[in-house]
Amino acid sequence: MKTCVVIPAYNEEKRISAILSSLLEADFEVIAVDDGSEDATFSEIKKFPVTAARHVLNLGQGAALRAGTELAIDLGYEIIVHADADGQHRPEDIRKVTEALELSEFNVIIGSRFLEVGQRLPFKKRLILLLAKLFSQKILKLPFSDPQSGLRAFRANIYKQLCWQADDFAHCSEILSLIAEKDISFQEIPIIVNYDQDTSSKLIRPKIRMGWKMMIDKIL
Repeated sequence: MKTCVVIPAYNEEKRISAILSSLLEADFEVIAVDDGSEDATFSEIKKFPVTAARHVLNLGQGAALRAGTELAIDLGYEIIVHADADGQHRPEDIRKVTEALELSEFNVIIGSRFLEVGQRLPFKKRLILLLAKLFSQKILKLPFSDPQSGLRAFRANIYKQLCWQADDFAHCSEILSLIAEKDISFQEIPIIVNYDQDTSSKLIRPKIRMGWKMMIDKIL
């Protein structure tokens, strides 16, 4: 099936080349969306034989993924994979979720860090993810082991059901809510996520703010 990996990127000039190189070496077709970066991210993307798109302003990861997904559908891709631009997601795991979708009747495959025995998470990251997991399962009533997973594959023909509206990091929870609400068939499979000092700390504060906002919205 015709497959595309959508990569949203914001100020990733130092790392985007490595992830694009690894994906192309693994024979993936890629759409990279520069989400209004203030550095040379878009210039780095343009060095590679990938489909490049750009937001003039920073709209948020959810908006970048939505733009990349809709472009992929317009280009005729049947399977769409979401992955991060910072090297967290290994090409072998991207292949893993893609093949799991192709070989099954599920409509969505989600990579989960909590199903892999060998996964080691930095303490702060593990704490945030555990809190997010408890919030997702106990408050939002969503049956997912990794509610903040950025690695997912889905069939293009379900996008109208899955189309999220959140422009920021809340798109992760919104997608899972839509899967549950619309009874879209899914499977979680174990993956290992690579962390360095930057990737393990750069999103903690925005996600804490997002979590508080979601909790307040839920209560109110």
